[in-house]
Amino acid sequence: MISLRGLRRKTKTVKSIQQITKAMKMVSSIKLKHARERLSASRPFAERMSSLLSTLAANYGELKAREPELSSIFSLFEEKKRGKTVLVVVTSDRGLCGSYNSNIIRKAFDFIAENPSKKIEIVAVGKKIKSVMAHRGIRVDYEFQNSSGAPGFADASEIACRLLELFLYENIKEVFVLHSTFKNIIQQPVVIKRLMPFEIPAKAAVPNCLFEPGDLKMTELMIPYYLKAMLYGILSDSSAAEHAARMSSMENATNNAQEVISQLTLQANKLRQEKITSELAELVSNSI
Repeated sequence: MISLRGLRRKTKTVKSIQQITKAMKMVSSIKLKHARERLSASRPFAERMSSLLSTLAANYGELKAREPELSSIFSLFEEKKRGKTVLVVVTSDRGLCGSYNSNIIRKAFDFIAENPSKKIEIVAVGKKIKSVMAHRGIRVDYEFQNSSGAPGFADASEIACRLLELFLYENIKEVFVLHSTFKNIIQQPVVIKRLMPFEIPAKAAVPNCLFEPGDLKMTELMIPYYLKAMLYGILSDSSAAEHAARMSSMENATNNAQEVISQLTLQANKLRQEKITSELAELVSNSI
């Protein structure tokens, strides 16, 4: 049976851990606030870029007929019959965020299992997915660090440029991105979306626009910026989801620590009471 001194030492240790989890929760709440601000700021630009690209995509057939030498760019609007599938998996570099990473990794394995006929290349954004894939014996073809503390546009640009090169100049049929999204503090659902090739909207669904310096030049200029904007939004969304998950996890850990402290305190009180009762009984028996 544990001694009173041992219970006090254990209580002190749990209180120290509780202080750490409290501090981590506060840090995560501040980072979440900043991540949500970045996410909100990125959306108008991404939505506008998406709208402009939809307009160009609706007319890509006419553009291709005028400038057939730009066929590599126009392949972004066409379904390829063969080629590999790239799966970009966005996880965190650090842990202590509950089931955040495990949910993403489980979804990645589900995607691989559901598509046995596809040759899938893995692009890892974040250290967690790389370590799990290595443990399972699955090769990670490309790796990027996830600056989940504050992902910048430069991080998104690096990934976007590499993915664009792969799709245009390698035997790549399609590119999917799998990541967590911020819904609220409790929920961070995992989604998978196709990044390339682009979906072509119905012509009636997009407005008629005139582009300066011309629609062909705009197509060349816009596609890299569109991909960068989309990936920056994805990284910002993932960052907000990660900090929300970590904040929730640290709050649960703090509450659990408080429960343990209460139980240890109760045990210590009972032990002390038993000790006092035993000493009193001994005094009474000695006096008789």
